Amino acid sequence: MGKEIEMKKIKSHFYVRTLLIVLMCLIMLALPISSISAGFSGSKAFAWSEDDHVTYWEDHPDFGGGPWYTDTDNGPYKVGDVAQIIEDYPYKPGLKFIGWARVNDEGGLYPDIYSRNVSFQIDNTNKFIAQYEPILYRVTYYADGGAFSNGEELYEDPFGDYRMGDLVTVYSEVPIKPGYTFGGWGYYGSIYHDGDTFYMPPENPIFIARWDMVHTCVWGIWAETTPPTCLANGIETRVCTIDSSHTETRSIAALGHAWGAWSVTTPATCLTAGAEQRTCLRTGCGLPDTRTTSPLGHDWGVWLVTTPATQTADGLETCLCKRDPAHVMTKPISKLTTTPPPVITTVDPPPPPRIIEPEIEPPEPLVQPVVETAVAPLQPSVEPAPAPPAVSEVKIEPLPVAEESPNAALVKELSDAGVPILTIGGQEVPLIAFPGMAAWALLNLILALIGIVIAIVSVFRIRSQRVHGIEGIETFYDEDEEEKAKRRHIWVLPLAVLAVFGIVFFMLTENMNNLIVLLWDQWTIVNAIAFAGVIIMARLAFKRKAEEEPDHDFSTWTSTVTE
Repeated sequence: MGKEIEMKKIKSHFYVRTLLIVLMCLIMLALPISSISAGFSGSKAFAWSEDDHVTYWEDHPDFGGGPWYTDTDNGPYKVGDVAQIIEDYPYKPGLKFIGWARVNDEGGLYPDIYSRNVSFQIDNTNKFIAQYEPILYRVTYYADGGAFSNGEELYEDPFGDYRMGDLVTVYSEVPIKPGYTFGGWGYYGSIYHDGDTFYMPPENPIFIARWDMVHTCVWGIWAETTPPTCLANGIETRVCTIDSSHTETRSIAALGHAWGAWSVTTPATCLTAGAEQRTCLRTGCGLPDTRTTSPLGHDWGVWLVTTPATQTADGLETCLCKRDPAHVMTKPISKLTTTPPPVITTVDPPPPPRIIEPEIEPPEPLVQPVVETAVAPLQPSVEPAPAPPAVSEVKIEPLPVAEESPNAALVKELSDAGVPILTIGGQEVPLIAFPGMAAWALLNLILALIGIVIAIVSVFRIRSQRVHGIEGIETFYDEDEEEKAKRRHIWVLPLAVLAVFGIVFFMLTENMNNLIVLLWDQWTIVNAIAFAGVIIMARLAFKRKAEEEPDHDFSTWTSTVTE
């Protein structure tokens, strides 16, 4: 019994010890895994353990870096031991290694940079991360026996230094080498020319000039490789008889068009311009060219009396255009006036003069003698003959020429623009007028008049609500007819308003003293809308009335009237 108890104790101690050993092993395995997985994410990410080695990282773990090297040749170390930075260092293209940064307890980096073979003291974290700086590169051009404008054989890119991966543009002056022609810049089997680009490699690139030897060509004759046309230049080429790879080209001037004779396509008239066309005669061209010819103007004939003038009415003279007899010019002849014949008056000759002898008294005696005096004979008085009647000067006034209608210029402008012109009652009437012209449309007047007529008829028809029955008796179909008739009266006001609007709008916008056109001016669309509104309202009113009228039986209606 005692042995069994002792055996049980031994077994229980064995199980406990085994369990403790397993727990210790698990703890030992968990510690390095947790420290590695933690990385730089938490506090004391690289907590130092006794008897451990120094680890060097090529890049920060947050940027994809990992353990690059563990110094197993030295150590392991304890806290407080003195260690030395290793001699070796990582390499990255385009970057220069400048040293090692030590990781602190919080996962960050100390500001100090450790160079190779520098001593340091072991503490809780002995992890180091490599530090770099970019390397700057410069492009150099080598003339390879030639020379640049400064006489040097080397030429450096004036735009400065570049980092690895920068996009660089080839830029340099072209060097000169006697007896050679420059063929570009060679770099690793590729040829670059001015303006080409490349990505900066992790080195200082040197571009070497490529040269082609120049030889004297013996040129053949010029041969036309691209014939010239009327508008495009041609090309001539000649080939070196020594080396056919050497060619020269030159341009051949364009031939220009070889125009044919002008032909009339649209004859000119008295008022409208004509058109002429010519065509290039060169094979493969056939380009047409057009020009307009001026209107011919009227070639008037002689004036002919078509209606002689009388004493009561004016006459009329007519002159026809020789080019187009439809073009007529007229002028009136004034009424005839009668001139009274001259009045001839006769004058009787004057009577002969009468001689009056003086009476002589006998002398008185003893009186002094009387001396006789000679008396001059009396001259008879002669009345002057009347002067002939004055003849009034006849002034010959030129016959009045028919004045050109003020609308003739508008008619000519519309005719030149291609608008059809109709002649109605001797007056030229265009079909349409352009916006802004002083004209009025006959269609607008017709629409306004028809609209007012339709409105008046519709209003009277709507207001006529009663139906005449047999023997002149007036009655309604039913009791609701009068109410329905009142509802139909709502169309009276809109119809009247639209009809009045059409007339008023026509009177305000159209001046009937202006040029008349048949179909269209700038206000036709408004008159058409007003007319359409009258038609639509009248149609709706009649349709509503037809729908509201019941289908009565004639016999029933007759009996109702009889009662």
